[in-house]
Amino acid sequence: MSNMRDPNLTFIVNAIKAVGGKMPTALSTAIDDQQRITAKVREVRQEAQGYGALAAAWANAVLDERDPYEDRDVFRAVLSTALATGDIEYAAVVAVNQRAITDVKKIHGDILKTFKKAFDQAGRTLKNAHDILGNTNLEDTTTIFQLGPVAVQAHQEAQEARRLVRVIDRGWIGLNALTSFAGTSEAEHVTRWTDSNIDTWEKVRRLNDGWQMTVAGCDLNLAIDADTIRERIERLAREREERAARHDAEARPKRVNYITGVVH
Repeated sequence: MSNMRDPNLTFIVNAIKAVGGKMPTALSTAIDDQQRITAKVREVRQEAQGYGALAAAWANAVLDERDPYEDRDVFRAVLSTALATGDIEYAAVVAVNQRAITDVKKIHGDILKTFKKAFDQAGRTLKNAHDILGNTNLEDTTTIFQLGPVAVQAHQEAQEARRLVRVIDRGWIGLNALTSFAGTSEAEHVTRWTDSNIDTWEKVRRLNDGWQMTVAGCDLNLAIDADTIRERIERLAREREERAARHDAEARPKRVNYITGVVH
């Protein structure tokens, strides 16, 4: 795992690594730069001269009739004192991360395509495993081993797939936090993960697990843009309204037109 100062960048980097994607230059450079900055900070702290050295350099420049604002010794002392004061490592690494965030915003579409390809493949892997294992609890390894080598292989692939689903989703959340590609408000994970009907959506809403959602009948299909998220939300709202209307109609007392014999 590569921990950037900004946790959202960490989620993105870890997701890309997990799916075996090519690390964008913006992120690989940021990782290297953060390490360089951290090493340089340690070096600066060891060489820090302190306020006394600054005062001496300034005094020497004045006494030797040199302009302190142009004097290299004064400049070095000022810089050394400033860098040794406060949490320079934190501030410098934040600056590195901010540069990376700016660059990530320009390429977030390519990152999302990488996420979607791996996420949807993980969904297909889980579906294939479900065809073999049925509704077996993946933690019940005793039962799975009793089903034979094909089941054991399916179990291993399913465990890796469900792990990828979680890691990719964290990358999705991190990327949306930095770019708002899916809108300013974060959609619920079920809406991100699958295009399900309202009954299935409500059934799996609390199941934050790719395998459990697959068992419940969901096909995992990652949404990577605001339009897809909006279409899914609108579909759910429409189906919810239609279901409520049906329930109201079924609950309404039947009335008979005694002239025509028609039941309303």
